[in-house]
Amino acid sequence: MLWMISVTNLIIKEKSGNAVFVFPSEAAAASRRKEFLDVTGKRAVKNSRFLSWDRFKEQITLHDRADKPVNSLLRRLFAADIIRRNSEKQLFTTLIPVEYRHHAQAFTETVYRVLPELEQLIRSIQNGPGVLNPALTADYTALYHEYRNFMAANRLFEPSWELPELKKLGNDYYIICPEIIEDFSEYEILLKKAGCRFLHRTEAADTVAIRQFENSVIETDTVLNEISSLLSSGVHHSAIAVTAADESTAELLMSKAGLREIPVNRSSGKPLSEYPAGRLPGLIRSCWSSGFSITSMKELLLYRAFVWKESETAEDLIRFGIENRCLKNLSRMPSGDVWAARLKTVRISSREEAEWEVRKKMLDFYKKLRSSIEKITSAASFVELSRAFQIFVGTFLDTEVENWNSDCEQIFQRSREVLASLRETETQLEKIAVQDPLGIWIDILGEKIYVQQQSAEALTLFPYRVSALINPMYHFVIGLSHEASTVSSTLFPFLTDQQRRDIGAAENNMTNDFIAVYGESGGTVRFSCAAETPNGTALPPGFFISSGKIERPKSVEMGDDFFKDPVQAENRWWERACRAGFKIKEAGALPVLTKTQLAGFEYASSVYMSGKDFDAAEQCFPPGREVENIVAALSDDDGMFRASATLLNSWKECRFAMMLNYALGIGEDEYTLRPEDPWGAGNVMHDVFFDFFSSLNQTGEPFRLAGNSERYAELIKASVNRVFSDWESRKNYFFGPSWTALRRKIMAELSGFPEAEAEYYDGFTAERLEEWLEFILEEQRIRVFGKVDRISTGSEGSVIVDYKKSWKKKTRVKFISEDDKGELLPPLIGYQLPLYILLAGKNGVKVAASSYYSIAGGCHFPVSGDGGVLTDDDVERLCRLTLSEIIRMAEESRKGDFTAAERCDGCGFRAVCRKRFNLRWTNR
Repeated sequence: MLWMISVTNLIIKEKSGNAVFVFPSEAAAASRRKEFLDVTGKRAVKNSRFLSWDRFKEQITLHDRADKPVNSLLRRLFAADIIRRNSEKQLFTTLIPVEYRHHAQAFTETVYRVLPELEQLIRSIQNGPGVLNPALTADYTALYHEYRNFMAANRLFEPSWELPELKKLGNDYYIICPEIIEDFSEYEILLKKAGCRFLHRTEAADTVAIRQFENSVIETDTVLNEISSLLSSGVHHSAIAVTAADESTAELLMSKAGLREIPVNRSSGKPLSEYPAGRLPGLIRSCWSSGFSITSMKELLLYRAFVWKESETAEDLIRFGIENRCLKNLSRMPSGDVWAARLKTVRISSREEAEWEVRKKMLDFYKKLRSSIEKITSAASFVELSRAFQIFVGTFLDTEVENWNSDCEQIFQRSREVLASLRETETQLEKIAVQDPLGIWIDILGEKIYVQQQSAEALTLFPYRVSALINPMYHFVIGLSHEASTVSSTLFPFLTDQQRRDIGAAENNMTNDFIAVYGESGGTVRFSCAAETPNGTALPPGFFISSGKIERPKSVEMGDDFFKDPVQAENRWWERACRAGFKIKEAGALPVLTKTQLAGFEYASSVYMSGKDFDAAEQCFPPGREVENIVAALSDDDGMFRASATLLNSWKECRFAMMLNYALGIGEDEYTLRPEDPWGAGNVMHDVFFDFFSSLNQTGEPFRLAGNSERYAELIKASVNRVFSDWESRKNYFFGPSWTALRRKIMAELSGFPEAEAEYYDGFTAERLEEWLEFILEEQRIRVFGKVDRISTGSEGSVIVDYKKSWKKKTRVKFISEDDKGELLPPLIGYQLPLYILLAGKNGVKVAASSYYSIAGGCHFPVSGDGGVLTDDDVERLCRLTLSEIIRMAEESRKGDFTAAERCDGCGFRAVCRKRFNLRWTNR
């Protein structure tokens, strides 16, 4: 600290108004300005005596030339224009590869980054010890001349290309720590001639150490615990500063500070495009570039940063898109507009006539949205873009200020101001045409930094480098890993390392200088890092490794002082509570909690720490209204309990899940949309089989392969054509390419069906196709029903065939397994086939055999009958078990027994399973 003390003494000693002190950043200048007032007792000091390096450069540079300086916006406009012109007439061969010149928008950023250092690069190539690739050199030279012509035509100059012309300096200027100022070398000779003095930190660093914690969580908890202790002891917020060396550590500290109710202001901002209200242009472009994909439409229309005028219609449109597979438009031609086609043609039943008005609203909304987005994305100038965007906002967004979040409103206005500046700049430029105005606007929003308004009373969180040389009483520099601490200034960063070596471009490494300066940046400075960070394993900076000044505090050494931190105290209490089964008395005294923690504790105690009088997952419902309502939902209007194979299988796996799904109608919402729907694909295949056998039955002939192979192939082809045409007339088929692929796949898979059918059932006639069968157990008041895929009859009797997309042969144990007493257990494969055999038998069909047909495998897998894995006795036992289980399901459901299974294979209710959360029956 001796060096900084001497600088402070110098500042105090120079009481005359002629001494001006220049610091690397505005944060350092403001901090030292405040320090001067505190130490001297003065009431005021001129701001001009304590300057940041950037403000200093502005003040000492002459601005009396007629030309205007180029800024980042003008550079980006030029880069976009040169990319356009290169696509029309080749200007470059290597900088923009020839094969990409007609689609080279992605190279705009490359060209833009080159421009500030282009003249220096040309000089280095001409005068340096090495050379670049001749073709690349030619490209940079051509770009240099094109840029000069652009600036000449518009009376501009590139400030990065010229040595600044200094005003006559009338003060004594002290430049503090020039070794950590990135572009100081460009001004050094001029400033020496002008008489400026440079205060380098030349002495060795003090023996400052860094604490390395096990992980970032412990690091931030420890630092916040120390800060909390300081605040509790009376230290003011303004006397404490925190510098986070990387973004993940900053986010972690902000989150944990909120739990402790320690107010923190971040002195750094984010690009406008990273704020919710700044994302709108990008969401609009994504909609257009993706062909109005369902994903991009959801992101735009369900975005809550804005208030949509027709929010209900927008939500209806998204729901319609998911239900009707509007994955994306196939082309930008009207004929490829999937959204419009489905909205116009998807059938509506006579019971849903009111849906037509909703459908019309959705179609009108979509047409307006598409038209408005098309005008924005196709705008040829910023003037057109500004007009089209204003129409979009006026048409779709509620712009009443009182309906907006204040932060969102400010950021949205900043975004529009950027567009306005682009429009004004465009009108002032000559010999330039904008190719992608929307893309440039989005790029600029990604550069413009916006700092949100901060609360008054809070400690400040700085990013690394910005806070060097500030002077708080306590300064915590956290997350300072080797990677995060690395600071280097590299000429021509757009070149590869080898290319920089070829032209002799040096690298200025300022890593150790920054760490040394940070050691002087406060009354007490504490460095820390973590071995495990959110970004992975990390090492301490080499600065500390070489000096051996690394402290490694262990968790066990933190003791009770560490757990005075409210979050750690709460965590330790929860550990005790968990071991005590959430019995509060046994968990011990509750620690002192912040308001945020107390709110969470109150919620926890009212939900899963309080005793429950009833748990539907573990207890039967008592007789009453709830049971009656549940059973009524599982029954027909006449009071008959409805039993199917699907319901029985669900009941066997988990009664609780069965109740949620089939009685209460609770299921997982499907938010993802796949190109092909497996359930729909299965229905298409069933329809093809139905049509084929229906066509065959019309001829009055049984299925007989001999002499009919070609005719059956034609019948299958005709059935496929009819089924697909029928689905297409309903316009609820899959996404175009997947629909075409499904058609090819079905034709390929059914090519071997006649031979597979003839292997087992040649000469059989399909008597029942996709038919609902049922029978009634009058005594138990149960209606058993199911839809059998096919029942065919031949000379040997009837056979049940069930179609499966893909199926492998199952052994007998999958159907028949017994307990220790020889009693039959529920079949591992489910109750479907024995229930179908029961249904057929109760409807006058004696089933001699049954099988599964694998569509993908192209073969039958017999289950019973000749070649089957089950004997007649097995089938009879399975049918008796199935019937008894149906009766037991109805009886126990009527008793209110819907308890969850102790073990399960998983289902669609994992997120609400009692094994993760306790469910409570409300409004009893």
